[in-house]
Amino acid sequence: THTTQHHTTPHNMSAACSQTHQSGSEHRTLLLAHLRAGRYPAAIASAELYEIDECLAVERSEADRPSYDLLLLAYLHENRLDDARFLWKRIPSAQRAVGSPLASVGALLQALWSRNYADFYRSCETVAWSDAHLALIQQLVETTRMRTLALISRAYTSISVQDLASYLGVSVDDALRVAGDHSWTVDSTANMVQPKPLTSAEKRTIDLEQVTQLTQYITQLEHP
Repeated sequence: THTTQHHTTPHNMSAACSQTHQSGSEHRTLLLAHLRAGRYPAAIASAELYEIDECLAVERSEADRPSYDLLLLAYLHENRLDDARFLWKRIPSAQRAVGSPLASVGALLQALWSRNYADFYRSCETVAWSDAHLALIQQLVETTRMRTLALISRAYTSISVQDLASYLGVSVDDALRVAGDHSWTVDSTANMVQPKPLTSAEKRTIDLEQVTQLTQYITQLEHP
């Protein structure tokens, strides 16, 4: 089930108009700071207001156009796929050109929307992401993997090892390791796994690991 949409209200629109105008580069720097710190709701709120501000501006320059790629990534991190799809539809077609960073993020949206996890993980691994995107993509992979793991733990009473590996974007051996880590029953003869819901402690551990991994990615980028 896709998440509930969050629509911008007239109050937010008036707030956008009253904000001091930021240049495109200044706003992109702010968005990256929010995203790298895991402040996805703040990034979304800022980007949505900036987009409205730019739409209402009398004069707009190419340099000041919204950072649609970062807003789209923020939506994916928050699992707001409906909002991401609405955003994708209103982005000018010229900006969605094949081979652009935005098009690459759009492909991730399409894969997640259709629950084609194999395509999602493949794109994350094979696209030559820029430094600005790399840590965010790596974190999105882990977030999606853990979100999917939690979903599997609730939705399946039995799943093949191969399907588990595909949904998590890992090898069969790693899928078996994940099952073992969560004390799931493994039928080696039938190559089946019997999941059980994750405990609150396991969910908290996953959240902590995601924060730690993102911090490590950022550190590697800033101090190669």
